[in-house]
Amino acid sequence: QALRNSGADEVHLNSLDWRAWVNSRDWPKLIHLLSHQVNFNEVIHYSLPILKNDNQLLHIAAYFGRADVVEALLKTQGIEVNNANENGYTPLHAACRLGKEKVVKALLNYKGQNPEADIGLTREHSETKNTPLHSACIAGYDGVVKLLLNYKGQKAEIVLTREHSIYKNTLLHEACIAGHDGVVKVLLDYKGLHPKVDIGLTKGHPKSKSTPLHDTCINGHDAVVKALLDYKGLNPKVDIGLTKEHPISKSTPLYETCINGHNAVVKALLNYKVLNPEADIGLSREHLTYKSTPLHAACNLGKEKVVKVLLDYKGQYPNAYIGLAKVHSNIPNTPLYEACVTGHDGVVKVFMDYKGLHPKADIGLTKEHPITKGTPLYDACIAGHDGVVKILLDYKGQHPNADIGLTRKHSKYKDTPLHAACCLGKEKVVKVLLDYLSIHPIDSIRLFSKEFVMSPLKLASRCKHEVVATLILKWKGIELVSTKDKISVFFAKK
Repeated sequence: QALRNSGADEVHLNSLDWRAWVNSRDWPKLIHLLSHQVNFNEVIHYSLPILKNDNQLLHIAAYFGRADVVEALLKTQGIEVNNANENGYTPLHAACRLGKEKVVKALLNYKGQNPEADIGLTREHSETKNTPLHSACIAGYDGVVKLLLNYKGQKAEIVLTREHSIYKNTLLHEACIAGHDGVVKVLLDYKGLHPKVDIGLTKGHPKSKSTPLHDTCINGHDAVVKALLDYKGLNPKVDIGLTKEHPISKSTPLYETCINGHNAVVKALLNYKVLNPEADIGLSREHLTYKSTPLHAACNLGKEKVVKVLLDYKGQYPNAYIGLAKVHSNIPNTPLYEACVTGHDGVVKVFMDYKGLHPKADIGLTKEHPITKGTPLYDACIAGHDGVVKILLDYKGQHPNADIGLTRKHSKYKDTPLHAACCLGKEKVVKVLLDYLSIHPIDSIRLFSKEFVMSPLKLASRCKHEVVATLILKWKGIELVSTKDKISVFFAKK
């Protein structure tokens, strides 16, 4: 523009080296020299990387983080600070969403010196509806958030519990959902300095009804959970919704964490419990609707890493109550039984490893189910969960004196797990049991004794489970070589 005013031929921006132009140290000096010849509010109709057309010079300086240029422009007469570019961003918006702290500081200083000036401090973006502070929280720029909050200390019009026009999230909600622990810490530090200020610490979202802690636990952001718990540790009387039930799901934060399988968050909550023994985190609390404890729920859903964290905690603190052998109020399953009948062999392995380290611990290993009358092994066998059966047998192999109910008769049906598996044709389970008995023949003596009305082989034959019958015959060393032999033996054993 200055060249045009001097009568020079048109010079297009794209004919210049834009990198040299953007990075030039002479910008502030040029702005000062040309302030009476150039309208710095004029829209520049050229594209630059990350920028579309139609920006004022102040936008460009903000985008590229040139605080010195911003300061020079702010000193020029009649500068427009709150105009939106083609993308809908004001200079402050642009600086906040890109984390340009020095530019934000320059704009805030300008506002401080010119209280009547409008820099778009609370202006919403035309499409995203983000305020500058919302943009910084969503993007995770804690340095920018801190600058804005420090300015807020001067009683600026920033409202910390303002809900997003579309998504209805507060600033704290936004940071918690996105997992920006640095931003959360800045907001909590501000709350610590200004105890009466509301940052929406336990505010439920208007739609989802989740508190910030609930949202964090659901999304598995352990660093954010730790920040909230550290704040709670320093301010014990402050409510962060630690045991608050969600209005819709009825879950506590710990329960929600367990069913989502976020073991690191569970660990953070348990560490808080260690540091604050009297604190209630809902460790053994039953869900209002499902009546499950956090351990029950994790076992039912196969969240083995969560189960391991809970059992490790129990191992370190034996007096802690986590409902290790607690019977469910509705369906009278223990946590181990739940894992066995649902076929979560990884969870069962965690339990058996724990039992190996703590032999006296009661995990309900041989506890009869009040309704089915089956032990965990028996009901795993009839459900056909061979992986679970193998884990239980491996434990028995490592601890020969341990009772897993291998030869125990069912109190109603008077059969063993092997008999039941043969009767129901659970081929894989039968093979696992027979493989174990090959290595540990002492247990096979009773299982194949005349104590039972029908032997496993006779049961398999009578129930027409030819594959199971063949497995038993092979295990006994009888090899059937032809179809005729198979059919003959099969019907003979009936």
